[in-house]
Amino acid sequence: MNRRIKFVAFIICLALISVNVLAGNQWKDKVTTIYGKVINPDNELRTISFSFSDILELNERFTAIIDDTGSFEIKIPMSHSQTFLIKYGTTGTLFCSPGSSLFVAIDGGILKNTENRYPNGKFFLQFDDSELGRTNRNINDFFERRPDDEYIGVAVSNAVTQKTADEYASYIRKREEKYRNFLNVFIKQGRTPMFRRWVDDALKFETWDDLMRYSWEHPYRNNQEEKSFNLPEDYFEFMADYDMMNSDIITWSHASFLEELYVYQVKKIADEAKNVYETEGFNGMFGILRKHMDNSCSGFTKDMFFAKYLVAVLKGNMIKEFEEIYSPDLISDEYLSQLVDTEYATLKKKIAGSTMESANVINVENEHSSDFFGSVIEKYRGKVIYVDFWAPWCGPCMEEMAKSKKIQQQLEGKDVVFLFLASQCSEESWKATIATKQLKGEHLRLTKDQYNILQAQYGISGIPHYLLIDTEGAVVFENAPRPSQVERLVEEIEKLIPVDDEMVFVEGGEYKTKRREGKKWTKVTLQVSNFLIDPYEVTVQKFADFVNATSYMTVAEKLGESTIYGGEKKKGVNWRHDAKGNLRPKSDYDHPVIHLTPKDAQAYAKWCGKRLPHEAEWEYASRGGKLSKSYVYAGGNKQNKLAWNANNSRTGNTHQVGLLAANEIGLYDMSGNVQEFCSNKVQIQNGVAVIVKGGAFNCDEEYLASYYSWIVPFDQGPTFMSGFRCVRDAQ
Repeated sequence: MNRRIKFVAFIICLALISVNVLAGNQWKDKVTTIYGKVINPDNELRTISFSFSDILELNERFTAIIDDTGSFEIKIPMSHSQTFLIKYGTTGTLFCSPGSSLFVAIDGGILKNTENRYPNGKFFLQFDDSELGRTNRNINDFFERRPDDEYIGVAVSNAVTQKTADEYASYIRKREEKYRNFLNVFIKQGRTPMFRRWVDDALKFETWDDLMRYSWEHPYRNNQEEKSFNLPEDYFEFMADYDMMNSDIITWSHASFLEELYVYQVKKIADEAKNVYETEGFNGMFGILRKHMDNSCSGFTKDMFFAKYLVAVLKGNMIKEFEEIYSPDLISDEYLSQLVDTEYATLKKKIAGSTMESANVINVENEHSSDFFGSVIEKYRGKVIYVDFWAPWCGPCMEEMAKSKKIQQQLEGKDVVFLFLASQCSEESWKATIATKQLKGEHLRLTKDQYNILQAQYGISGIPHYLLIDTEGAVVFENAPRPSQVERLVEEIEKLIPVDDEMVFVEGGEYKTKRREGKKWTKVTLQVSNFLIDPYEVTVQKFADFVNATSYMTVAEKLGESTIYGGEKKKGVNWRHDAKGNLRPKSDYDHPVIHLTPKDAQAYAKWCGKRLPHEAEWEYASRGGKLSKSYVYAGGNKQNKLAWNANNSRTGNTHQVGLLAANEIGLYDMSGNVQEFCSNKVQIQNGVAVIVKGGAFNCDEEYLASYYSWIVPFDQGPTFMSGFRCVRDAQ
């Protein structure tokens, strides 16, 4: 769950960084080897990923490649014994020590067994009989066998939300008691000494971690201000048992607890730090943090918290600020101190070799005016503007920035501007971040006054924050979807882009394809003349315009029913309904129209002076005409980027037209979203049928290829899968 600590001061966002403990006087990087074999592999999955908890955001992720024999090997630098995750189809847990070597066999056959993930006592991860192998087997056996049905998923979520602090503490301690009672039986079956250390650490810190999380998660879930939520005086008594000198961070729960403790400590001085930041700047704010940490923490814990903070400053490209606050006596632990020094040296080198060529830095007219933002928006009139309020030091901002890059690529060439408004940062850190992260788009650094104006105007309580502005300059979303909400954000942006309704000219030519004769496919060569084709499938809105103008009644309306998603016929369903038979809201009228028959499609085409395409025309256009690159699907070989289908459409319904990539000549949704009627008819045993091309949102990938055809009886009733687009002879 995201933590939103609503403060302007830089210190608060630093509190949101995840934890991996990488220090201790006895710690030293050594290479750990993980090797093994994949049994019954998934031939489409050739990598294994490993991820570690990560206090310093040093990208503690590694990938091993599986060779043709199913074998893999990876060498990972490791500073201390710890738990980490392995992912191959699903996620499992591993445990290693620095310099150790671990053999892991992955049984893909067990992964494919969706009904039993632990058949005959075998987990998908299997180990040898070495001490380390047996420890890992013990850990995974414990995870699989412990009786946790009443303490997982919805049960825990409901407990956090509904229970008082005392009730929740009792609930969590009863869980630990239950697990330890089970453990007493479990360890009698012969477990390694290392496992016993590991499980004691895991159970203790799992309890403490959850108790810490309750302090903010309960008010968050109940829409309550955290400041007004008071805990009993004795709630944190368990902290008396925590050893701040302990650097033996061997479990994920232990690392997570340290993250919670760090955030908890920072929140204590957040208001004071904010006020000092306003008057004394960054150095003064850090003085408040240092004084508090010196008084409330000690030993390894304090060193780790300072290292966490300093690396976050460097991750925000704030070299000037780092140099102001850093001193050699700040961190006594040699390992952590070296990590900070290395990060500093790396960033300096990176900035020295970077430029801001990827971005466009803009200037503001009337920068001291309360309406300065209006002059910024006016620069991009006629385009949709996605506004991103961010800062280099803001961890969540930078996480979203990486996803924003992908959306910019997806919408490249369309009338969309990505406007990034940085605040609460120095010019040096702002420019350094743009350069080192190679941020694209339009960039402006706000003054304090400018940010305060926009903050009040649009109700900005913290960053990151996003606005969505239409082509006329009106703010249509004051709290727009984040880049991580990819599908929703792209859909909202696309809705604001005026759809170009001009038909696409397709220059005729010859092409080779396949035709099915019975159960066999035959290669054929076909010739197509010049023609024009709609870039999009006919939408509900366009069909509504036709009905409003002509009072046309579809076959579904006459029958009083249509087939919906799932295969059943539902009364009252017609072109105004979605695939599930629900009445569409007006906001969905940019989806392709469905619940039609070929007769309905022909009536529409005739009304607008067009016609349905011949199968050869449709396929030729789908392949890209003379610009064809011989892709399998319309526009590429990766169907999920250009066609709504069973792999990427999780809604059981249609999608707005034109959201995914176009093919070589600018046609959208030719391989997915809905199937499309063609004009040519074929004789079948019981009458006449029409050809239908292109897959639908519920089709598997083999049905999306441009050459694939469906045969639908002409008098078959309307369904949820089929729509159409029109063509016109080229003049």
